[in-house]
Amino acid sequence: MHLAYLVTAAIVLLIFVHDHGINSYERARFLDMLHGTAHKPFVCRVLAPATIRLVSSALPSSIQERINHQLIEIPFVRKTTSNMMWEPGHLTEYGVAMLLMYLALLGFAYSIRYLYDTFFWGTLRNTVPLVALAGLPVMFFCNYLYDCTTLFLFTLGLGLMAREKWLPFLIHLQPVVRQQGNHYPADFRLCPGAPEGAILDAGSRATPDLCRSQSIAVAGVRRESGDNGRIPSPRP
Repeated sequence: MHLAYLVTAAIVLLIFVHDHGINSYERARFLDMLHGTAHKPFVCRVLAPATIRLVSSALPSSIQERINHQLIEIPFVRKTTSNMMWEPGHLTEYGVAMLLMYLALLGFAYSIRYLYDTFFWGTLRNTVPLVALAGLPVMFFCNYLYDCTTLFLFTLGLGLMAREKWLPFLIHLQPVVRQQGNHYPADFRLCPGAPEGAILDAGSRATPDLCRSQSIAVAGVRRESGDNGRIPSPRP
């Protein structure tokens, strides 16, 4: 089943980046997101871009240039990246972004199973996450760089709340705030190219809304599950 998760996540990711792409919307271009110069509110989503920047910066520029040059020499890569509007000189950053989104999709699948185990039991614990993961492409409309990490963090938060693991939940809120953007000076250091005031305290305003929506979702499931908080899965 773990292999099925790996394969399905890879297929979903390929659909995600190829269908509408992560560089097709002019207000949230890939490089603009990375350097903090995209339009609001997209520029406020700093977690995924900052992570990509930090990982990419760990590689010397000479190595990045060599990787970009070797990749663009491959006809299939050159044609594919051209169709997806990927800049040839930044394929390393795109590769890091692909890895981050892939890990987030896997995290979403396992978070679904973690949440499912809180209320149900039975053999469907392995099937439900796979169905949820495979069903994502029908919901793709405008594919943003931060969509996969947002999906993963929100689902993980639901699972932590459902199990009343409040300390891990509070720790989990920190990357959630980073995902939505905030006013901490660290964010400006991560995005030095951002115009003054571009990264607002959106995270501070969005976090209570996120917690409320997660609480409503968990409360709704608990209400349907009865006093013991668990619903047996259908039996044959």
